[in-house]
Amino acid sequence: MKSLIRTLAVGVIAASCYVGQAYADTIIDPLYESVPRTHAHNDYEHEYPLFDVLHNGFISVEADIWLYGTQLRVAHDPVSNPTTLPTIEDLYLTPLRDLASQVNNGGIYADATPLLLLVDIKSEGVSTYERLHNVLTSYAVDNPGLFTTYTKNASGGYDTQKGAVNVIISGNRPRDYMLSQDLRYAAYDGRADDIALGIAP
Repeated sequence: MKSLIRTLAVGVIAASCYVGQAYADTIIDPLYESVPRTHAHNDYEHEYPLFDVLHNGFISVEADIWLYGTQLRVAHDPVSNPTTLPTIEDLYLTPLRDLASQVNNGGIYADATPLLLLVDIKSEGVSTYERLHNVLTSYAVDNPGLFTTYTKNASGGYDTQKGAVNVIISGNRPRDYMLSQDLRYAAYDGRADDIALGIAP
């Protein structure tokens, strides 16, 4: 596991640019057991995105995304040169895919706990989500069980198949568009004005 985390850490460094070289020489192991009710807000702003979360056993992590062309870049605010920002694939999706494959127990942690990836859409909702859905689909096709999957059933609701990573859409969530999908790899966050609308939690 140490060698895997070292490899993943190096990959994240190369992709994200702003993470120091010292990270490549630091072994950051995921905690064996996850810690309930823990969340890393604006995780990408932490010293070691994702890996600090795993090392401390957190079960939820937040990434803000912007759509630049076809690239989903991770940052809190828009920038003039998006190539300076890491992609969600490099910073989160690829390392999580590799970890899920390594533990091979239906989760991300050795105790089989999944990780909640809260994706806060900062740019226009539908176009950004459409691109994210395409990206998630490309991972899901090659890695069954990586993401929790929602498949529309005959009654119009969704059947849920649990995965190692639970993606939740926040920010500019395109709820109506998501409800029109027959298959998706993300849910959306609930808000006060969703109460009493008959929407399944």
